[in-house]
Amino acid sequence: MPSKEETEHFANIEVLVKKFEDAMEDDFNTADAVSAIFEIVRESNSTVKDFSADYAKKVLKVLEDLCSVLGIETTKEPRYTTKMVTEFLRTKPFAGQYVPKVSVQVLKIDGHELDVLTIHRLYKSSDEE
Repeated sequence: MPSKEETEHFANIEVLVKKFEDAMEDDFNTADAVSAIFEIVRESNSTVKDFSADYAKKVLKVLEDLCSVLGIETTKEPRYTTKMVTEFLRTKPFAGQYVPKVSVQVLKIDGHELDVLTIHRLYKSSDEE
């Protein structure tokens, strides 16, 4: 049985699912639909590590269902490595030559893999890592 906190947080997820559904019914407003997905990701990023595996599976199922409506596919293979993202960012013009220090990790939940990009800090491109 889910805890009171899980129930409260999942209620927030359900509100965002409703936002997604409303956006799709509003002449296929994909911008608002994608926004709802990002809000679910943000909400789950701040809660999923503190809750049960069942809660995490429910959130993952919601995300997979919503993404499938928009044709967003998931994959079992990590798409980018930390090295690939870092090298990509080094080629971009950031203010004051600052580049985000990042890492990419794979979160495994119930046989599914989720790539997680974490921004740790900024460093000057001329600084040693």
